[in-house]
Formats: sequence, C-alpha cells, structure tokens
Amino acid sequence: MRPPLKFAIADRCYVPRRGVGVVVGIGDHDLTVMFSTGKTVKVLKAHARLPADAPPPRDVDWKGQKHMPFSKAKGIEPERSVLERVLTALRSQPGVWAMRNTVGGTRTVGGYVTYGLGTGSPDIVAIVAPHGRWVCCEVKRPKASEPTEEQLEWIARARSLGAVAGVCRSPEEALALVEEARRSA
Repeated sequence: MRPPLKFAIADRCYVPRRGVGVVVGIGDHDLTVMFSTGKTVKVLKAHARLPADAPPPRDVDWKGQKHMPFSKAKGIEPERSVLERVLTALRSQPGVWAMRNTVGGTRTVGGYVTYGLGTGSPDIVAIVAPHGRWVCCEVKRPKASEPTEEQLEWIARARSLGAVAGVCRSPEEALALVEEARRSA
C-alpha cells in the first residue's frame, strides 16, 4: 500500500476518469477538486494522485508537431496551464467573480467582429466583494516571459483608475491581488 499523499490548497491533482484539477478544499478523508470547466467534485483522498502519477496524456499529432503539456527543452509550464490554475484558484474564493478575457476577432458575413477588452488587456478580470473592486491579472509563465508594452500600459491605466492590476505567474500572486482589493476601499 502506498503512503497517503499530502495535498494543499491550490495543488494540482489527478483524478481518474476526470483529469487534472486544482484542490480547493481538504476534508478528513476527501478533497474538493475544481476542474478548468468550473465544475467542483468531491473525491476520496485515496483516489487522488499527484500529476506525476497520472497516466501520460495522449500526444496529438498536428502537421508533424507533437503537443506536449510542458516544454521538453526548457521544462517550463505553459501559460495556458498557469492561466487555468490561476482562474481555478480565483473562482474558489468566496466573494470573487472571475472571468477569462479572450481578445481576438473573426470574420462574419457582415464584416469583421472583435471581442474582448482590447489589445493589452489582462487574461483574467474579476470583481471582488465587499467593495466591488475590479482585479486584473495578466498571466505569464514563470521565469519565461515578460508582459508586452501594451499590457504594462493597460495595467498602469487600470491602477490609475482604482483597479487592482498586475502580472501573475502563480495562483498565489493572483490571490495576493484579491487580498489587496479586499483591504483597500
């Protein structure tokens, strides 16, 4: 029998037949795990595994390229994975309404339609109780990428208008922004 695993809030864990999620609650014998879809599930601790114990994901072959969850060359977590963890951690907090801000455009019959808050806007926006402060999180990979000039200008402008905004490389940094929004009115 394997020794029991120690889990903490915001840890990633693998749940058989469900995939990888983030721990948002810990009981005596069970975990509450939230997945990127926003769905929360209670799981017995005995059934949860660390991501390293998870079966390997199936590689997707697309035009001769393999999609891997982590860069083999650098061993750095991709931004998409960091973004999912940050969004899940924010959604697990009481009094926080967090949303993904996707920026782009598409052709339609009538022309071109853009969506999102615009160039340089953050990846995640949230409204935090009790004061209704707006929190903006520009998510970046740890130790691998820097925000663009447009993103820095957006963060500075949002802060000048009273929002709490910043660059987040982990769920802990995003939760620190939420705490800053709760402290100041």
